[in-house]
Amino acid sequence: MGADFWFYEINAIPGGGIGVQSMTDGLHLFGRINYDRDQLFMFHCGAEATFELQPNRRPPSPTGRYNSSPHVELFGDISGWTNSKICPFECDDKWCKCTLTLRQTALQCVPSVSRRI
Repeated sequence: MGADFWFYEINAIPGGGIGVQSMTDGLHLFGRINYDRDQLFMFHCGAEATFELQPNRRPPSPTGRYNSSPHVELFGDISGWTNSKICPFECDDKWCKCTLTLRQTALQCVPSVSRRI
């Protein structure tokens, strides 16, 4: 009896013009955003996956504590580009940031109550 988490569900989070599609080899994010304005343009996109480890599959723990070290595989490219400064006509701040955020939350489910651990 393994103590690996089993996949439960995945929720896609499209945003900013980036599309999300579930395919046979996993979730794909795709698209291109062209933005030619000066105002700040921010958006988030991605996915939230849920995995579970049923109580009958948990290994014994003398301390009652467990360690979770999830494995994530990501493939592909994310890139950003900003226009060059042409002074004195376009000397404003030009920047682009693309970030990846990975988070993990463990929930312990007990009858009629769920709490974060």
